[in-house]
Order: sequence, then structure tokens, then C-alpha cells
Amino acid sequence: MNNESINSTGSNRTSSVLSGCAAVRCVGEARRGTTRVSGKIGFCGWAVTAIEDYGSSAAVRAAARLIEEGGVLLATTPGEGAALGENLAAEIARRGGAGVVIDGPVRDLQGMTKVGMPIYANSLTALGKRPLNAGALDIPILVGGTIVFPGDYVVADDDGVVVIPQRELDETLMRADQIMNLEGEIYRASLAGEEHPIHGMSDDEITAMFANAWKVHTKPSCTE
Repeated sequence: MNNESINSTGSNRTSSVLSGCAAVRCVGEARRGTTRVSGKIGFCGWAVTAIEDYGSSAAVRAAARLIEEGGVLLATTPGEGAALGENLAAEIARRGGAGVVIDGPVRDLQGMTKVGMPIYANSLTALGKRPLNAGALDIPILVGGTIVFPGDYVVADDDGVVVIPQRELDETLMRADQIMNLEGEIYRASLAGEEHPIHGMSDDEITAMFANAWKVHTKPSCTE
């Protein structure tokens, strides 16, 4: 799975990842929490984490300097005001960042849109923050009520953001690709005016069809 496959149409990438492994964690829900406010449809990459002290922007600024090619900044920014605006977004993109997920507001929407990098946040505001206190970097944090560890693999699209633990990455992406291929066949058949055989199958037959891709587990939950 790569950024090109996530940005293609006709399949829900984050939902396929969630179906692949019980250990995958969902960051909020797209219509209730963290949503895409600017940039292309989605991304995937490695988590760089930051948590701000109340009302400060210092940790996000410091984390931006840690971003390397394919990195994803995930930050929790309590208090009023935005810790991320167009200047930091442009710097993260310059460093090769794949995207940003902020549990809090962001600002400078017009400028961030020109940057083009996908940015997910809770809301927009005109109010900024100052770099008052250091906060913390590269530690486990809660984003949208979901724990994120440094180095977790992050996948995002218009449905939301999911986080894959490193130890589960290879198997989860393999299963997600299998699910996307199967669901893609069904989707393309319907668009072509054809009935896919799955629509005449029983629940047991559908389960058997997806058996190699679905990992037997309890349904993963998305925190609100």
C-alpha cells in the first residue's frame, strides 16, 4: 500500500486496513472528530509524535524538525488556538512529510491548501499559539482518544485515520491489499452493470470468500 493506491478511487483504504487486523487503531470518526481540512485525499507514513503543554506550540515546532521523508506528524494540542499554520505546514512538506494529524485546531487554511500536503485536524481557527513551553516529543500520545506510538504506521483517507503497530504492519497491509482487490472486483462489476456473484451468496459463503484476508478477531472499535 502506498500513497498512490490510497488516493485512487473506488475503495475504502482505511476500512480495508481496519478489517485486516484487530490491533489496528482508528483515530476518531471522520464526521465526529479528526477530518481532512486541506490537501489531497490521503497518505501513509511513519508517526512522529508530539504533545503540547496547554496553550503552547513549541512541541509541534520541534517535531517539525524531526520529520524526514515519509514521516507523519501526529500531535495533541490542548487549549485554545492553533499550533500549526501555513508556515509549519510548508516546512514539514519541504522535509518530505507525508501528512499531519492534529488533535486540536489549525489555521491559515488558504496557505495550507497551497502547500498541498494532507492535513487532518479537529477544527479551524484564526487564533494562534506561542512557543511557551517545551511539551514532549517521540512519546506515546492520545490522538482523538486513540493511543499512538512513535514509529506506528499511519494510513489516512476521507473516511479517517488509522494507526498500525509496527509488529503488525506486514501482515495487516497484506490482508488489506487482499480485501481491496476483492472489494474492487465487486465495485467494478456493479459500475459495469454486472451482478457480482457475491450478491447471491449466503453470509457463510461470503465469509469463506474473504477467509484469507479477514483475520479472525473481535471488531476493532473507533473512539469518538
